[in-house]
Amino acid sequence: MGSATVKMGTCGNVSKINVVRGENGKFNVTIDSTCDSVRSYSVLIKEITMEDIMGVLENKVLSLSTTKILTPSCLVPSAVMTAAWIEIGMLPLDQVKERTSTVTY
Repeated sequence: MGSATVKMGTCGNVSKINVVRGENGKFNVTIDSTCDSVRSYSVLIKEITMEDIMGVLENKVLSLSTTKILTPSCLVPSAVMTAAWIEIGMLPLDQVKERTSTVTY
């Protein structure tokens, strides 16, 4: 399972993301969040494909985040992509666990 936690300094919300590859080859996304907008977004991306994970411009994770549900500053879509990359082994878990990403305003 790939997972990530987003603690947004701008709004104070916290989102916990899990991505698990299913038997059908698709990925199940669950997001537990204190943000109503992120919870609405999570319903739209409950299942994503390898194309969604590998695509930069054409993918469900990013395109659905722009439908006036999330603000442009929200880091949850990026964290979903990162968790998915961890799940498929593109980001080694041991390297990711040793590092923390920080955005300071």
